[in-house]
Amino acid sequence: MIGDITTVMTKEWREFFSSGGDRRSGLIVLVIIAAVMGVYLPFRMGQAWITSPFMVLSYSIYLPLILVINTIADSIAGERERHTLETLLASRLSDRAIILGKLGAVVGYSLAFTIITALIALIAANLSGGGSFQVYPIGVFGSIVAFALLFSLLLASVGVLVSLRASSVRQAQLAMSAALIIVVLLPLLIYSTLSDTTRQQFNSWIASANWATVGEIAVVLILIDVIFIAAVILRFQRSRLILS
Repeated sequence: MIGDITTVMTKEWREFFSSGGDRRSGLIVLVIIAAVMGVYLPFRMGQAWITSPFMVLSYSIYLPLILVINTIADSIAGERERHTLETLLASRLSDRAIILGKLGAVVGYSLAFTIITALIALIAANLSGGGSFQVYPIGVFGSIVAFALLFSLLLASVGVLVSLRASSVRQAQLAMSAALIIVVLLPLLIYSTLSDTTRQQFNSWIASANWATVGEIAVVLILIDVIFIAAVILRFQRSRLILS
């Protein structure tokens, strides 16, 4: 089972870094993201970046959001467009190995890129000056890795469900882009409509958040991930896809 999942993950990574036009466009986007979030912003903010709440949000939520949406739409809809889905389904690989391999490829790619970008940013932040070399607090860096993993897994699961229903990669990308707008803008809109008292209470809760709060959020994310992964496994049925 693990060997089959690894086979699918390797296939996905090889296809992602192939020389197609769309792939090259995707790689250009990644270079821009790495330049902005891994070099420009950290160098501009200096060592303040290392403990900035914006840094934590960037690497645990927003960067995985961009990375997953940029790749997950191709998972099923892309196979269908390239007429390779039938070949994949006709292989000896089980349904579970195929779908877990696809999820693992996207999540692994997102997590690796996030960690590498965060490490580059650490160097850039220290190069801008400000004293002795500083590193991320171990708890902060561990939280970034954990939440980037959990959030990537959630996004990838949702993306596969969307890709399963989409007739084309473009349709899946549009649907995921709409989800991106909702995720990014809706909380800001809700926050802007809160009364001053409610807003102050929310800000106080954020400021007083401790490791127990972080752990509770992680547990909730794990439960949500399990639900969506189960939904993906139940939805990905070879017989249904062959007939679609």
